[in-house]
Amino acid sequence: ISVGALNPNGTTDALFSNAGLWVRAHTSGARVMSTLPITFQGGLEPVARTQAYQRTREALDPDDFTGGFALWSGTSFAAPLLAGKMAARLAEELEPAHGKVDEAAARARAWRAVAAETDLRP
Repeated sequence: ISVGALNPNGTTDALFSNAGLWVRAHTSGARVMSTLPITFQGGLEPVARTQAYQRTREALDPDDFTGGFALWSGTSFAAPLLAGKMAARLAEELEPAHGKVDEAAARARAWRAVAAETDLRP
């Protein structure tokens, strides 16, 4: 499934989002809170750089990331969020373990989770 990213309002596609007939699901992908490794130095890197009068001008990212969290955007954040939503739906329908697995019922549960989050159907 190709996943598109939604803006924080949840109703409009992010400008950078995947787009096309192959995009079958959309979920949050802009301004997603994520953890960062302690050694990450992204706040020290310029977000913009230009030259003026033989001098380099830079705009630094105002977040120094020392808290271990950051807001990021991208379809690479939307895809795992969609997978998590599907997993949560599957977990809601889990049957108690009682020996033999009913494969047909398991497939039906999986398709219900996929259908609830995408436009795909069996």
